[in-house]
Amino acid sequence: QNKMTITSKYAILDLQNDVRQRTKWGFDYLKYDWKETDKFNADIMRKTLDESTRDFVYCLSVYARLEEADYLMENVNSWRSNDDTNGAWEREKAVFGTYFDWEKYTGYGHWFDLDMLSIGDGLFPCMFTDDEKLFQYSARALLCSPIQLSCTFEKATEFELDLYCNEEIIAVHQDALLAPAKTVLSNDGLYIFEKPLDGGDRAIGIFNTDDKTRTVEYPLHEKAVLRDLWMKEDVGVTNAVKAEIEPHSARIYRIRKA
Repeated sequence: QNKMTITSKYAILDLQNDVRQRTKWGFDYLKYDWKETDKFNADIMRKTLDESTRDFVYCLSVYARLEEADYLMENVNSWRSNDDTNGAWEREKAVFGTYFDWEKYTGYGHWFDLDMLSIGDGLFPCMFTDDEKLFQYSARALLCSPIQLSCTFEKATEFELDLYCNEEIIAVHQDALLAPAKTVLSNDGLYIFEKPLDGGDRAIGIFNTDDKTRTVEYPLHEKAVLRDLWMKEDVGVTNAVKAEIEPHSARIYRIRKA
């Protein structure tokens, strides 16, 4: 699609008809997916969605441009600037790496999309280890990327179902404060993020893209109750997060005042 095509009266009519049909079906999410992802065309779809009687969540895909970040923050709920996650670790690692350029532009109502999960029996063969599946889900949950599943549930493993249904992880993703997670440490494949939570708690996520186990000791600067959200258990009262993070894995903790 180009400007000449999309701005013709026939193309605009097609967009309007598409939105009317999706409104009739009761949809509330639209991913507008094309190669250039420029704000000129995106704005036409934005205005068309605004005319709907439904409140659509609007995602722009695939290659959003940093120079248009201000427009995206004002007009789009989420956007992508990465290749499809294809079930392979190196691609997931690359997709994870696209977050950092966009971190300062994420916030209430506008989020960076790390692409749908590529876990289980889906569009692409899943070649992830369980740790890599944990990493992939954790990244989307903590960094407030939309969580989109692309698998056959009947073929999901017990581990995968537990991954999808961990209510404590979902609570961090859906936290009412809707505060973005911020990078507080980046050290040769080891990344730590902090995310404020409603009520005064905070979440800390540790991600290891390295090929070896990494030992972490991250100071909290005060005594706090540390809860491992994947294990669903309190670690105890401490003034530091101490953990060994397996290769290609992640941990998420909830911190509350002691």
